[in-house]
Amino acid sequence: MPAIPTDLLDRIRRAEDSIRQLAGRVNIRPALDQVIDGIVRIGSGGTLRVDRADGGQGLFVGDIFFPYSNGSPQRGMLVRDDQGELVLGIYALGATAVGQPGADVQRLRIMDPDGEIVLSTDYRGGLGAPYLSHGWSRVRSNEWASTASTSFDTLYSTTFPRQHPRVTARIGAGALGGAAIEVRMLANGSPVGSVVSHSGGTLIAYIVADVTAIPLRDELTLDLQARRTGAVGSASATVFGSWGTA
Repeated sequence: MPAIPTDLLDRIRRAEDSIRQLAGRVNIRPALDQVIDGIVRIGSGGTLRVDRADGGQGLFVGDIFFPYSNGSPQRGMLVRDDQGELVLGIYALGATAVGQPGADVQRLRIMDPDGEIVLSTDYRGGLGAPYLSHGWSRVRSNEWASTASTSFDTLYSTTFPRQHPRVTARIGAGALGGAAIEVRMLANGSPVGSVVSHSGGTLIAYIVADVTAIPLRDELTLDLQARRTGAVGSASATVFGSWGTA
């Protein structure tokens, strides 16, 4: 009869314990479709791709399909909607625009369903699209809208959807005929910002107004008002430009 180690039963029990521990660890490990903590890293040359329901490319982050103008690979991001149209991208035109200014500078582009760029950065910095308009005004104060009223009189008005929390207006105030004057701004009928007081000649000033009382994207009407505060003369005013700010 072969010799049986006296500690065989102990060895079997330890082996069973080890098997149970391994089985337990397998059952409590995180699901393979979740990242509980830490960073998911895709190394150089790797790509993350999320497909649409039809199998086409939805989200693409990594080496995109066209290189820089010198042939080196380009890492960027492309996002397509469920119809397959490119709606957002961070990329340079690279090899598709060799010799063009900024060909190898990556830019942010947001496109509409027709593929038209509605928002982009410029390769030199700042905004590429949309194009923004700029207002112009006469510079002679005697050619501005004016009033001899001692009550605030509306001289200029504009209406647009409220997008920014504040509005800055660069205004001109003219005290004509020895007048003392005041100029103010209204937002949907309520005074906002500071009142500009002036006497003698022409003043260029800025009015900064908090317009968060108007709900986002509601119509915002700004009025520029002026009045004479003295016994003689008249008040003139103009708006050289206004813009939304944070």
